Amino acid sequence: KTTQMVEDYSDVTALVNGNWDWFTGRVAQIRYAGSADGRTAHVVYVYFDIRYAERRVVYTDDVTADVEGVTDSASGAITMQPYKLIERPDHVFKLCILKLMGQDAALIDSASFAAAGALYAAQIAGGYKLAGVIDKKIEARELWTEWSRNCRSYLIWTLGKCKLLFRSYNFIESGDPSVKTITDAMRKDDAGVKAERTATSSIANHIESRYKWDYSAGDFAAVEVREDALSMSIYDRRELPDQFNLKWVRTAVMAADLAAFNLQEHMNPLWVITIELFLDNMDLEPGDIVKLNTQFKNFNN
Repeated sequence: KTTQMVEDYSDVTALVNGNWDWFTGRVAQIRYAGSADGRTAHVVYVYFDIRYAERRVVYTDDVTADVEGVTDSASGAITMQPYKLIERPDHVFKLCILKLMGQDAALIDSASFAAAGALYAAQIAGGYKLAGVIDKKIEARELWTEWSRNCRSYLIWTLGKCKLLFRSYNFIESGDPSVKTITDAMRKDDAGVKAERTATSSIANHIESRYKWDYSAGDFAAVEVREDALSMSIYDRRELPDQFNLKWVRTAVMAADLAAFNLQEHMNPLWVITIELFLDNMDLEPGDIVKLNTQFKNFNN
């Protein structure tokens, strides 16, 4: 009778499941149950047909990620809380000094850092936060200046310690925060007193604070605008372009608070008062608030 070739398949993909070891020690068995016409069947060969799925590999230099930031250690060495996200400005400065620069914790003025931290937390809903990426080679002092501008602070090295100061407005809001009162008896002489107004070129009565830096687009994604009508009526509209950009600020509420502060500081000329004191006042440090109580030129504020 006519010879026929019969080829049949059995799909074992699900059994193999991508594991080459599945084939190790396998024995293929074919059972022939016979037929009514008396034909004889011969198994010529058994084989495995392995087929590969096509994959496309795309190479690109554009890589994006959603990143929250650096978290504290299990012991809470920076924030005093285990694994807490490091984002409050005093914690960010502390991380930089202790971890990135490898300095000793004894250099940190803990009292000033704690005081600044409390003010950061209470200043706005959710507190002040710094968020960004160090995406270029930069000196520590330049980085500190940028961070300080983004959280209205001063980072000061004095007497072998690093102090952090949250900047208050240049006028007394309430109470008396001064650490010392300067009297006539503390001055050297009248010649040692000088008062100067800052130049009108330093005035900014229209401020555009750009924030929420987009690292993909290379530009800011939002802007907060503040202006003072009275100052503009006196000095005309004055701006200091790009001086108030906030690359490390992500939220509108923080940008608004910083814009209001910068407007108050720059919408009018400031008085710079120089007073020569005796050496027993060397305890005064940068950032201290002093009170004047002297008859010279009626400086009594």
